Amino acid sequence: MLGRGAISTGALAEFAGVKLKDAAAAQAYLSAKPGTALNLSTAEIAAFQDLAKQPAASTDPKKAVEGLIRQQLQARYQSYAAKGLAGIAPYARASGEARPAEDLLTGTRASKFFAKYTPKMVQLLTDYPKGRPSDLDERYQWALYNANGARAIILQQLFALPDGDAWSVAARQYYVSTSYNAEQNLMLFVPASEGGTVAVMLSRVSTEQVAGLGGSMKRSIGSKMMADTLSGIAARVRQAAGHELPRVGRQLVERV
Repeated sequence: MLGRGAISTGALAEFAGVKLKDAAAAQAYLSAKPGTALNLSTAEIAAFQDLAKQPAASTDPKKAVEGLIRQQLQARYQSYAAKGLAGIAPYARASGEARPAEDLLTGTRASKFFAKYTPKMVQLLTDYPKGRPSDLDERYQWALYNANGARAIILQQLFALPDGDAWSVAARQYYVSTSYNAEQNLMLFVPASEGGTVAVMLSRVSTEQVAGLGGSMKRSIGSKMMADTLSGIAARVRQAAGHELPRVGRQLVERV
């Protein structure tokens, strides 16, 4: 992980830590077009094309592009926070669109094991932000990762929710700037009869390259990026083995 920041109010200043690797990365945005190199909507691409015509793009392209990226991240956060999956703008492709919202919804509905043992979390992930439980703990973040040599900018949401005697935790990447489209991870923590905790995890990475080396690489990149969050969660569960499960669950989101 190259960097991370909390999003609490959605103010533009909260995205100040989002920075590109170098001027070459800025030029990639200024010359953006529909395709898989960058995950951008049609409107976002048009905004970068307009920026490329401005003096600022020649004077200091990195600064100019970073400023627009932060504005677009803010807009994506605000749209998702207000509308959930319906607020995720699709990515423009050379032929058609990629729709990460549909991938996330399909993955949620396919989580039959979790639907059985933590139905409240599955319902929340499906309908968010409608019907948010009063006992829900959630956090929004942006993060920077090295994705096979490229710098991936990610918007993610973390949930922790009690469900009977169990706790469920979800990490949803609802925007990823490059390498893959979206990712969602579910973890279920159930108290065992002998006093321990049983943990089950389900991870789904969305990419249009579903076969061959390219698809395998992109899925592995997505899984690696989420590893920091998930390994931290698992470590805290082990450390908190002597605590009551609800307390463990609440700490997961507070400390990530």
